[in-house]
This record gives sequence, C-alpha cells and structure tokens, in this order.
Amino acid sequence: MAKQETRVSARITFKADKVMARMKKCLIKNDKREFVKYPAVEVETGLVVATDGYALAAHRLQDYHCELSENAVLGDMVVLPVEVLQMKGMVTAVVTNNGFQTITTATDEKGATAQVFWSFRYPNWRVVFPTMTGWPFDIDAKAWDEAVKELLPKIEKMGDVQAVHLYADKDSKTIEFSYDNDYPDGQGSTTVPVKWMPHRMGVGFDANRLRNVLALEPDTLRFTDNTRAVIMHNDETLALIMPLNIEVDGKPMVEVPGRERKAFKLAEWVAGDGAAARNDGAARNVDITKRRNVETAKTSALSLADRLRQALLARLAA
Repeated sequence: MAKQETRVSARITFKADKVMARMKKCLIKNDKREFVKYPAVEVETGLVVATDGYALAAHRLQDYHCELSENAVLGDMVVLPVEVLQMKGMVTAVVTNNGFQTITTATDEKGATAQVFWSFRYPNWRVVFPTMTGWPFDIDAKAWDEAVKELLPKIEKMGDVQAVHLYADKDSKTIEFSYDNDYPDGQGSTTVPVKWMPHRMGVGFDANRLRNVLALEPDTLRFTDNTRAVIMHNDETLALIMPLNIEVDGKPMVEVPGRERKAFKLAEWVAGDGAAARNDGAARNVDITKRRNVETAKTSALSLADRLRQALLARLAA
C-alpha cells in the first residue's frame, strides 16, 4: 500500500497571553464530544475558542498571522493542542494532513511542543449567541468573582450542580448573589455594587462555570432571562454562559420585556469593534435619561393641570 504524503496546509503564528491560560477551564478532558476537549482557532479572524457545551470563550489572539499553503483544504476552524493554552511567548502552529486526518503541531519560543490529531469538524460556535438581549451594563468581574468565592463554601446543592443565584431590581445599584432558593426571605447572600441596572435580573448559574467566565475579566454583561444564554465580554474576549433554568409557576423567574431588548451584533465585535456594545450601552443610558426627563416633564405638566382643575372645581362649588 502506498504511503500517504503529508502536506502542510497552514502555518499559524500568534503571541500567547494570560487569558488563553485561563480558557483551559472552559474545556472538558473526559468527554465523548471531541470539540469540548480542545481549543480551536478561527482561521479568518484569529479568534481562539474554547467551550464545554455550557460556557464558551472566544479570545482575540495577539500578533495573529495565518499563511495558507497553495491549494490547501482547510475548514473555518483549526483545532489546537490543549497545551497551547499554557505556552509562552510567540507560538507557531503548523497544520498538516496525511490524507486520513489533520495534525496540528504547536511550538512556543521556549521550545515546548504539543501535537493533536483530529478528523472532526469543529461546530459553528457563532450560532449559539442570541441576537437580542437586554441592555448591556457594566460589571466588575473581580468583585463578582469574590462574591461567588465567598459563597462557595456554603453553597447549596441543586442536584449535582452547585448553584449561585443573582437578583437585582431595575435601576438598582447592587446585585445580590445568593445560594438560597427562598429569596428574598432566605439567608446566605452577599451584594456587589453596579453603576446602573437597566432592568430586573433574576438568574442562576453553575458557580464554578461562572467563576471560569469571570476569570476572563469581562466588563459588560447582556442578560435576557434564565432560558437564554448570557453574554459577558470586553474588547478582546467574548464569553457566553448558559444559566440554570429556574422557573416560577412555569414561567422564567425574570424576563427582560421585548421593548427593553437590544440587538447584539456578533459580527461587529468579531470585526474588532469590541467596544461598540459598551459604547452603545452608554448611548442607551443617555437615551434613557432623556426619556425620563420627558416623562418627568409630562408628570409635572399633569400635576399642574390637576391643580388648576381642582382650583376651578373649588370656585364653582363656592
């Protein structure tokens, strides 16, 4: 039998950073699904993606460059060895194909080498992002992580899931983190300040997955309800986490009304306009302020009309 020739399909280079190292916790080592075991890079954009099927992280690689070989047959995603996430400095990943499977061999500037053999097609990670969410609002990832960390030793068990619940009222300046289902009468909670809460929030998360996402240091959150994915991001890293499906009387515990939802344009973030969502949120805050000023003016006008009407009725009665 003739030996299959190994052909180089692509040569990828990038600079490893600390965020990549933190993405390792978004993978699962022992699972039948191949795509949850390895990170992958999107060839066209240079986004490295890692997911366990419940949480997903996509990070913009630094100094990314991809050189495709002539007549290379390569999909949108290139699977990388898990060890890549721990490599240092500049990394070179050479993608080859022997006719049966694809091989990715990665080497960093210190000489560390890792290899992965793969023949599966990495799924389209973009389709899991919701197109409409609640208004974006600022979060302090470190403060949130400390809140979860504080509750972990005391956290209750929901089946096999360690759960933490987040609650906040519209226009609130704090979010309550709790492990007690009997909110608001329950015990075991802590609060975290927020600049502004655009809508009510009531959602549960797997505590450890939430910490894994918060470790990526997002500064903006988009929430719809506890049946749809929650988006957290900053300019360089985009994360998604599925909440726990908590219902009251068969309905989501809190759901953002349709009129208070905002389009999330994933393509704009991928294109490098990562700050667009946060800026858009700031613009929305301005819009809300203007709307409230108008509503206040209307209320004042109505109050004046009521006073005039009362004065007129008093004169007629006299």
